[in-house]
Amino acid sequence: MAHFNLSSERILPQSSDVKLPTPSCSTDTQEEYNDAVSVQVKLYRRSFKIKTQAAKEAYRSKRREVVKMSKLEKRRLEKQQFEELEFMRNRNQATKFYQNVNKQRKYDTPIFVKIEICFPKQR
Repeated sequence: MAHFNLSSERILPQSSDVKLPTPSCSTDTQEEYNDAVSVQVKLYRRSFKIKTQAAKEAYRSKRREVVKMSKLEKRRLEKQQFEELEFMRNRNQATKFYQNVNKQRKYDTPIFVKIEICFPKQR
């Protein structure tokens, strides 16, 4: 005859009780990105005033740096999104899992929305 222990320590929380980790941007990364963009804009304007090869090259190098930063942030957000999907799949949150998978298929670019939230356009 089997004995079942139904104490409160042994009962796992329901899938609806589990909170997902929320995506967030680090403020250091955001400040660094905003500083780089402001320097890039200044160098862009300067390259029109001072038409030298050095001014153009300074702008190009800063632009490459800003693009690299945004790509790294995009990769980080994609990785975080996949981790959320794995978390939902492992916790038997099937409806939320399939809703998010279908959102990714439907819109094809959910990451750009998150990047807009993290790094607002500065024009």
